[in-house]
Amino acid sequence: MNLCRCLKLGQKFNGIILTPIATRCVSPSDRSIVDNDGIAVVDCSWNRIDQTPFHKMKGRHLRLLPYMLAANPINYGTPCKLSCVEAIVATLWITGHIDLARFYIGKFKWGNGFEKLNAELFQKYSLCKNSEQIIEIQTKAMDINPIIEQTRNLDLPPSESSSDDDDE
Repeated sequence: MNLCRCLKLGQKFNGIILTPIATRCVSPSDRSIVDNDGIAVVDCSWNRIDQTPFHKMKGRHLRLLPYMLAANPINYGTPCKLSCVEAIVATLWITGHIDLARFYIGKFKWGNGFEKLNAELFQKYSLCKNSEQIIEIQTKAMDINPIIEQTRNLDLPPSESSSDDDDE
């Protein structure tokens, strides 16, 4: 289907490059860059993010993603820990390519959850004119939903041993 292709590290890319070393957020003003040259994301583990040579990426349009919640099975509900496809979909959505965003995320069983978790943010981000407005919306969202490290057993009831400890 040719939905994506691999680039070599150090290869120049003229489209949007999603990277944590960027200084600007992706915004609707980036639409023409996406239209003409596409989106690139580095496929790496969040556990090894410090070891990723982001400085070797060659391009003029380095961008950050604003605050969103992951829906992928590994990081479900975790703020800002998106999978590669979630990052691409978020960029497509923000730049006005909603049908294409839905097409990509629709390839995953959990994909519909990404849109549901972030529907309000997508709507607000897509109305922004530039990166500065995106940051304003992000700041408000983070004030309402502070970034908290999620744990797998967060919603589990206390065990018998922990309830016994409470009685002492």
